[in-house]
Amino acid sequence: MNRTILAVFLVLATVALIGSLFLPFALPYQIAPYVAVGFLTVLDSLFGALRSDLVGEFNWAIFWSGVVFNIIVGVAIAYLGFLLGLELYLGVVVFYTWRLIENVRAIRYTLLAPWISKRRIQTEIEKE
Repeated sequence: MNRTILAVFLVLATVALIGSLFLPFALPYQIAPYVAVGFLTVLDSLFGALRSDLVGEFNWAIFWSGVVFNIIVGVAIAYLGFLLGLELYLGVVVFYTWRLIENVRAIRYTLLAPWISKRRIQTEIEKE
């Protein structure tokens, strides 16, 4: 596993957490949906990067292009919804939340797979 990816992930997550807790900042109601969509797209990209790093397929170019593309598409869909009088940002939030949960599931499985395999082998040996 590339320790740089894990370090970048942890630093960005820590900065975001501290910033959100201690900064006295109130978002105007008009831009709150766009910030929520942008935050979820970046979080999805970070968890996707961690997931791909764990399986040895991480690439910086794909990561940064994914971050930029996800933000642009997510915010564009939310803005299109605003122009049409629809709350399309809710669909974007649901979609990126689903992807985030899928990435967390895959990360959990990747981390637990070696341990589960060892337990299964031990169980099979004990049966014989």
